[in-house]
Amino acid sequence: MPLVVKSQKKHCLDGSIVTGDTYLFTQKDLEKALNWFERYGHRIVFWGRMIPAVRSLISIPAGMSQMPFSKFMLYSSLGTIIWTTFLACIGFYFGENQELMFTIMHRVGYIILAITLCFCAWWLYRKFYKIKPR
Repeated sequence: MPLVVKSQKKHCLDGSIVTGDTYLFTQKDLEKALNWFERYGHRIVFWGRMIPAVRSLISIPAGMSQMPFSKFMLYSSLGTIIWTTFLACIGFYFGENQELMFTIMHRVGYIILAITLCFCAWWLYRKFYKIKPR
């Protein structure tokens, strides 16, 4: 298994991820992300289990950075247990009033969408319109 992870890490760092003529991630971006994950990996795995889009993909950088399996399972399990317990409690307490729950979740969905769009706009601005030194 470590050979597969090393092979994938080398493969990802050898080139950039390209869509058409635009480079989304350069080798430097991937190295920076892997270094960041190696430094904060346990926190990212723990909190990532509570974020809907991240939850599904957090295992990929954990494997690429060769995070120990036992450490990954510990932080992943703790994050998942907390998130699942939170959702179950919300369902238990608000399950009787589904109209109120729908209204709250509808508003929360818009807030999450707005935060995500702001983050993406900020990232794109930094990526493509960053003022370069002369």
